[in-house]
Amino acid sequence: MPHRAALRGGASHLGVATVAEARELREAGINSPILVLGSSDPSEAPIAAGLEVAIGIGDQVQAERLLLALENAPPAHPLVVHLKIDTGMRRFGVGISEAPALGRLLNSHPRVHLDGLYSHFAESDVACTDRMDEQLETFLRTRRVLSEIGIQPEIAHISNSAALLRNRSADLNMVRAGICLY
Repeated sequence: MPHRAALRGGASHLGVATVAEARELREAGINSPILVLGSSDPSEAPIAAGLEVAIGIGDQVQAERLLLALENAPPAHPLVVHLKIDTGMRRFGVGISEAPALGRLLNSHPRVHLDGLYSHFAESDVACTDRMDEQLETFLRTRRVLSEIGIQPEIAHISNSAALLRNRSADLNMVRAGICLY
């Protein structure tokens, strides 16, 4: 199982695409922190909380539906979430201007623990790093804005596999080694 190899190699957290994948890891006896990086169905929020698995939140509608699911089926543990900021990928994530409001909503909810803030580089595998540098600065600026309003998630991550190989200054306090492991 590659997940066990990653942990033996020094990984402290694991990333998966779905709550179902996270459940498989829990059922296999893996107890390390797990983050669901893909967009999850809000109805899976109580399941993720029960498994003590973090999920990525990338928009207001998803967050509101997730909070409703937590109200309808209160979990034994708070749901751990990482707020995804869209710094230029344009695929999944809250816009920079909406981040403070969504951060407040998640940070103030009694059944949610906002533990992380993340983004994803759109072009980290190209020779010119200008766009990557711009995205990193946007992410760091958004992180500062959130901090100024009292939202200070413990974890911040933006580096994917290509960024790990090109720009170690973007490592922050967690990285997502994916395809480079293969």
